[in-house]
Amino acid sequence: MPASSESDRLRIDVDHVAAGAIVRLAGELDAATADQLEGLLAGLGTPPRLLVLDLHRLAFVDSMGLNQLFRVREWARTHDVDLRLVRAPVHVQRLIALAAMDGSLGPFYADVDAALDG
Repeated sequence: MPASSESDRLRIDVDHVAAGAIVRLAGELDAATADQLEGLLAGLGTPPRLLVLDLHRLAFVDSMGLNQLFRVREWARTHDVDLRLVRAPVHVQRLIALAAMDGSLGPFYADVDAALDG
């Protein structure tokens, strides 16, 4: 059964699969909600071999949200986790590109299945 964390503005669902974990974000990843994602990573216990971060249902990301995505990337590198990101909606993906973070965060996958297949 998937784990779930929800605030008024950000919903985080976690599914554990054989290869690792899928974390789905929906809503707003911003200054008020970014710490929820950080808390989730801390609460995972033993880091999974693979972490798929599904961004396709994000409606909004601000600079703190972008910073948190970068911190997830750094956490994955530090813990030897294969991080794969599912592409965000066009307006959020454009912001990631404008912040020149698409190269450091990516590659981005079209959907969860593609990310799991790697």
